[in-house]
Amino acid sequence: MPRVRSLTPELSKGLEFDLVVLVEPKAFGEGIEGAVDRYVAMTRATGELVVLTGS
Repeated sequence: MPRVRSLTPELSKGLEFDLVVLVEPKAFGEGIEGAVDRYVAMTRATGELVVLTGS
């Protein structure tokens, strides 16, 4: 199993990871769907969450 994975929020549902690096979470979209994708992505981390933005 690879040590580094790149997944969409949809593919990460139900999974947990020690470390999650979230790149440009605003790019997930707007409205409820974008908010749900951000929530799912941010709640996959069991140890550390890193959020990277351009601003």
